[in-house]
Amino acid sequence: MKKNVPLICLFIVLQLSFFAQNNKQQAAEQLQVKAAATQHYSRFLSLIPRGREQDYGFQSRADFEQVKIEEPYRFYYLTISNNKLGIQNTTEWRVPLSVNGKFIALLTVQLNKGTASVVDFGANLLAIKIQEFESTHPGINDRVVIRNTFLRKDFLFPEFNQACSLIADANSYVIKTTGGQLLFEINAGTAKAVSLSDFKASTLSAYDQHQE
Repeated sequence: MKKNVPLICLFIVLQLSFFAQNNKQQAAEQLQVKAAATQHYSRFLSLIPRGREQDYGFQSRADFEQVKIEEPYRFYYLTISNNKLGIQNTTEWRVPLSVNGKFIALLTVQLNKGTASVVDFGANLLAIKIQEFESTHPGINDRVVIRNTFLRKDFLFPEFNQACSLIADANSYVIKTTGGQLLFEINAGTAKAVSLSDFKASTLSAYDQHQE
């Protein structure tokens, strides 16, 4: 057993180093995404037809002058392979826009080869649900949204980095469903806590039904 101690220590050091580097990269990407949103959001607001501001969550065009860029969320899509849940490592982020402290809409920002581009705007209801979650769960560790197309629901995953392992090719993650971390369904009503095991079971059930 004692012979294995140095190897265990080395593994722990390497793992901590990986997480530190990964967190540093994510922080840098988050700043880049927020900068792109700050620079280009007004162009998307100008595309809203006059008289239809309320369709997008605004009271009037005067709200455009009060917009604030909030903290971005990394956006992932769930995958299934060999009866295991995975997450495709996308370049997509959602950036909330707020007016007087109220989340109004989300900008979609994509990172490609170091360049951040704003590609879409909208999702008023999802923006509201994200803010509702923030108000009841302060101090979020990881701002991550998982889109589960099999259940047709969105989940916030505030402990993403603890529950997911990055595969060697860095293009996808594997969810470790044995942990005690929780996801939160945010599509309707108050955010609903879901265990990783229940999340997996309901997803695989929906997937199987779709295959029949």
